[in-house]
Formats: sequence, C-alpha cells, structure tokens
Amino acid sequence: MIRSRYGILFCFLFLLCSQKESKSCCSDFTFSDFKKCVNYGIKDVVESVIFLNWNLLSLDTFKIIAVTFPFYGVTRGADEYIQNHFFDHKTRKNKYHPPKWLKEFARLSITPPIIYLGLQVFFADDYEMQKTAEVFLLGLPFVLLTKDIVKKLECSPNLRPYHEVLAPRKRCGGGFPSGHVAEAVYTAALFGMRFGPKYAVPLSIIAAFLGVVFIASNRHYTSQVVAGAAFGAMYAVAASKVVDMKLDRYCKDLSCSFTYENKKPGVGISLKF
Repeated sequence: MIRSRYGILFCFLFLLCSQKESKSCCSDFTFSDFKKCVNYGIKDVVESVIFLNWNLLSLDTFKIIAVTFPFYGVTRGADEYIQNHFFDHKTRKNKYHPPKWLKEFARLSITPPIIYLGLQVFFADDYEMQKTAEVFLLGLPFVLLTKDIVKKLECSPNLRPYHEVLAPRKRCGGGFPSGHVAEAVYTAALFGMRFGPKYAVPLSIIAAFLGVVFIASNRHYTSQVVAGAAFGAMYAVAASKVVDMKLDRYCKDLSCSFTYENKKPGVGISLKF
C-alpha cells in the first residue's frame, strides 16, 4: 500500500508539471500564469481519473473478463498440480527453484520500460505518444492501488502458494491478483494497442517472463498470474479510451485558415487551450 501511495503522489505531480496546454507557461511566466497552469492541470487530472475508472465498466473490459474467465477457471483447478512441480510437501522445501538473481531480475524487469515510457511525456515529439505516456502514468497508481485493495480480501483465491521460507506450512494471503504481472500487462497492452507490435512484443515477453518466474518461485499460483494479466488489460483498455478522448479534443480544437494580404498568401493555424 505504501508503494501505491507514493506512486499516486509521484504520478499526479509528474502529470501536473507536464501540462503544456497553456502558452503562458512557456513564455512571459507570471504567478497568474502559474495558477492557470495548476488549475488546468488539476481539472485535466480529475477529469481523466473519472473517465479512466468509469471506463472499467465498459463493454470492452467485460469482454476481457469473459475471455479470461475460462482460463482462470482452468488454471485455478490446476494450481496445486502445477505447484507440486515446484514444492515438495513432504520436506516442505522448494524444488526446481529459479536462482535469487533471476527472481530479482524478473521483479525489476518492468521498471526500466515504465520509466522510459513515462518520460515520453517530456521527450516524445509525437503528440499521441505524449498523451499515451501521460495517461499511462495517471493510470499506473490506480492499477497498484486497486490491486492492493483486492489483495486485502480474505478468501481462498487470495492465498499464495506454499514456500519453504515464507509459508512452509501455512499459506499467506495477498496473492490475488499478481500486481507485478498487472503492471507489466497494463504497460504492454496500452502501448501495444496504441503503437503496434514494436511495443507489444517486447513488453509482452517481459510480462510472460515475469509470470513464469513468479510461478516457478512459488510467489503466485498460475491463476493469480492470469488474474493479474486480465486486471492489467482492463486498465489498459480504459486508459486507451482516455487517450482517444484527449486526441479527439486536440483535433477539434485545431483549426486552419488561409489568408492573402499584400499579394502574399499565408496560412494561419490556431489551437484552443
């Protein structure tokens, strides 16, 4: 939960500082201009947050639930069988366990892509990439926060696998859904939908690698990894709709005019902020 709180604060401040919608923020900067930028930033963030979470109730997200539920049901039934390959119930020891360095590498593998893609708010030349990165950062803390809330539920699907150090005889909770897999799939699905295989393929490989290592290291059951993937995909679809809204607004506010003065043709472009 602590990570989620810091993530929300960081992403909101990041988004607030990244607003480039007012020309006054770029030149002849005054305190009044600063207040306008802050007010616009807060309004834009609040609007995007409401729209993002509202879209979790859309038909597209329910389609994701419908498609993944059979996979969840099958893997839920096979969870114990799969874990028996990685845990010896007689000796209460892990077996065929990945080395510690590989587990740490898998856990941290999604961090560099998140940082790189988030920084595109500032460095991308493409407007769609800027807005996708902005919405991506906005949605990320809600992915973390919502999965933390779900993890607090006391139910059988939330119990983690046995582990020789963490849970040799009694399983602990907090396993449903896999938060790291949710983050990875959220990243892969959002940028994959917006920009195609160039982003979808490498990010999906990272997500799959992460899930496999977590299953083999008895950190999550397979069904919890599937649930994390579905959870991340749902937020990605909702976030993509917010990007569409921002792009649609940008296109509507952009206008072009042609002039002819002093025997010289001219082109005028205006953009409402």
